[in-house]
Amino acid sequence: MYLTALLAAPFAAALLACFGSGRDGAAATRLALVLALAIAALGVPLVTCLTAPGAVEHAWFSLAGTGAVVQFSLASDGLTAWLIQLVTFLVPVGLLASRDQVGERMREFAVAVLVMEGLMIGALLSRDLVLFYLCFEGMLIPMVVLMALFGGTDRRGAALQFFLYTMLGSVGLLVAIWYIAQTLQTTSLTELMDSRMLATLSSGEQVALFAAFALAFAVKVPLAPFHGWQARAYAECPTGAVVLLSGAMAKLGTYGLIRFVLPLFPELSAEYANLFIILGLVSVIAGALMAWAATDVKRLIAFSSLSHLGLVVVGIFTFSDLALKGAAVQMVAHGISVAALFVLVGALESRALKRGIDDFGGLAGRAPILATLFIGAALASAALPGTANFAGEFLLLMGVFQPRQWWIAAIAGLSTILTAVYLLRLVQRWFYGPRRADLAVLPDLGVREVVTVAPLLALSLFFGFYPKPISDQAGTVASRLGAEARRVASGAPAPVAVVETKDAHAAR
Repeated sequence: MYLTALLAAPFAAALLACFGSGRDGAAATRLALVLALAIAALGVPLVTCLTAPGAVEHAWFSLAGTGAVVQFSLASDGLTAWLIQLVTFLVPVGLLASRDQVGERMREFAVAVLVMEGLMIGALLSRDLVLFYLCFEGMLIPMVVLMALFGGTDRRGAALQFFLYTMLGSVGLLVAIWYIAQTLQTTSLTELMDSRMLATLSSGEQVALFAAFALAFAVKVPLAPFHGWQARAYAECPTGAVVLLSGAMAKLGTYGLIRFVLPLFPELSAEYANLFIILGLVSVIAGALMAWAATDVKRLIAFSSLSHLGLVVVGIFTFSDLALKGAAVQMVAHGISVAALFVLVGALESRALKRGIDDFGGLAGRAPILATLFIGAALASAALPGTANFAGEFLLLMGVFQPRQWWIAAIAGLSTILTAVYLLRLVQRWFYGPRRADLAVLPDLGVREVVTVAPLLALSLFFGFYPKPISDQAGTVASRLGAEARRVASGAPAPVAVVETKDAHAAR
């Protein structure tokens, strides 16, 4: 019942937000913020309660053309719980950060954000392939609405590219789910994992299904070379939408790799692990170099995100316990730091209508609060020791390192150096470079903007010194989901089930 209420809450909140004033942006913001904070509070027991909430499962509808019955199946574990915390925490941040940019159309903006929140929560809680797909693809619609209505000058073109690119990437996933339903007569993720039903299919069928799942999630991450939509979409998104797109929605891609690809296809994950590791390393280096070359700071952060999530993919496909725990921590840490950067860039852009790397200089003297928070966010993103990103990247790199494949850790480790290079260059130019005469008056951050960013940096520091809750809960689940792929990759024999005979039982 609790999980159903948690899933329904954002949709109910969106309905309530519809009754807010369409002409009073401030009132609509207050209403949406109260609703979003209530949803965030509702999600906290997922990580604070000693026992996991009871799963929800009942028959929903029969899938036409197959013998499968789609289950309305919801469940939560440590990985799901912490990513839901990330989603529900970033929604109020996105709403507050968008107040100036959206203006009096805040009601429409809030409704789309709350619907997207509900669909992301649904994707994380789903334990049925069809239910997951509906939420996974459904969340694209409110994001496209946000981008097309409230984005930059190229918003419609960026929204169309984003929609087509990500939707086409998931066409194979839809076909794969239908094929599984028709062939195996089930769409239950739990049943498919527990009984290893996919292993009964032919090798060709398994490879095709594996490719469909992996491609859908690789596009969402995004992973090179499937990142063509990312920089344009991030650059044209309004601040609140890009906070959710980069901070939360992108994590559904890496989550899908851990939740679906590794446990459903452990043999193929092990067989093609080197391919994904190479693509991840390409993302790490190419993303960092493109961030170095970028002149638009929102694109710079987009390429930085490509680099950091590429490192997460590398960790996932090494299958090691430490790397998977680091991947879980890094997903949450990156969501926090990238959201802070986008909020601060959006605040500066709303004041000067510029965001180029050469458009500002000497801001430390004119906007000291902005300078302090921006430098803090940049250092968090650069994995300064004591921040959550450092904890995640340290675990990742420790897990990735193997004596026979030391080069993987060596290349992956370059991301920390390159991130520091391009972010500190940005800090130097914007805050300590020559003052621009055309920007003589530039207001510093207000109370609302400080309240938006400060909690993000506080969380980064807290989890930097104490990442144990995430690594113990989310990391342990990630490691468990990758255990079979890890066993296959290591060449260890499969565990032999012990069957107790009647005679043995009688003798005992």
